[in-house]
Amino acid sequence: MEAVLTGAIPIVPDRCSYSEMYLPEFKYPSEWTTSYKAYEANKEKVKAFITDKLDNFDSYADAVKQQQEILIRDYLNADIMYNKLLGIGD
Repeated sequence: MEAVLTGAIPIVPDRCSYSEMYLPEFKYPSEWTTSYKAYEANKEKVKAFITDKLDNFDSYADAVKQQQEILIRDYLNADIMYNKLLGIGD
């Protein structure tokens, strides 16, 4: 999350809390990295996913800004985190 706030493009698996926290363009299919064996089988796909983000960095600027706003609004606010822990709101 901290890297995204500085403008980095996130690259996360579509599992755990990443599924709800990150935009689709930053998530790769979870099955690509569920184990080392899965990673080896999908290594070229993982590399292509990362290479796309690097080669097209500027085209992701708006999505990164949107992702920053989501993280700040929904996850990096002390009141929101406190309320979520207590089950208040939503």
